[in-house]
Amino acid sequence: MHLTDKPEHILTVSDLRFSYGDQTIFSDVSVTVRRGAMVGIIGPNGSGKSTLLHLLNGFKQPGGGVVRLDGENVHRMNPRSLARRIAYVPQQTVVAHDFSVMEIVLMGRFPYKSMVAFENDEDIRIAQEMLELTGVSEFSSRRFHSLSGGEQQRVIVAAALAQEPSLILLDEPTSALDIHYQMHIFNILSEMNRRNGLTVMCAIHDINLASLYCNRIWLLGEDNSIRDGSPSEIIRPEEIGRIFNVQLDAVTARDGRTWLIPGGPGGENSL
Repeated sequence: MHLTDKPEHILTVSDLRFSYGDQTIFSDVSVTVRRGAMVGIIGPNGSGKSTLLHLLNGFKQPGGGVVRLDGENVHRMNPRSLARRIAYVPQQTVVAHDFSVMEIVLMGRFPYKSMVAFENDEDIRIAQEMLELTGVSEFSSRRFHSLSGGEQQRVIVAAALAQEPSLILLDEPTSALDIHYQMHIFNILSEMNRRNGLTVMCAIHDINLASLYCNRIWLLGEDNSIRDGSPSEIIRPEEIGRIFNVQLDAVTARDGRTWLIPGGPGGENSL
């Protein structure tokens, strides 16, 4: 399929339902993602952010409805074919064997290789490019377990980008990073979005970071549904405060963006 032949929406979710036992997480959810969008997924703990990502990448089976990637049902796709098009970065990655950083990033090339094939020059070139992009090239020969949690997370992001996906799903990718590297990772994702048309979907706790980098917001937390809108439509102090059960104030930054901060003395979240 040529790029111009691809549908406008890279991801289409229709009538999605999912429950854990008697607890309904999603009920008849229908949303779409435009190709090349950056979507921030926000909501309180337990609202289903991680579960949603697992449904979108085929890890979990829905109780009803369908998730389509470029018109194909993700739950019926060949896993290798799916891995060439969707990359996933979990909150935490458990690596049983102490591989080197380069070996971890080269694992992102596995969807393009047979079971017995070794990496070629192109695989190594792409791996090195992603190591440099994520700022961990100096660690390429070090063992993965010798790195800090934040360094490990950047390596996992590099491996996901080495898959050369059209869609990347990230579950709290910056939770272990300081503010410098939080911005660094999102700048990388933004650059890949602009340069390569990479579609980005990210579950994130930092609402202001989501507002800064994402052009669409999915808000979870009420009626087992998903509210989809622009940051200005979704990230409002009254709306977010009600969902998270806190008092928030809105302030205007130098660039004109609205930022949410905890409410002043007397608010529910006062110290």
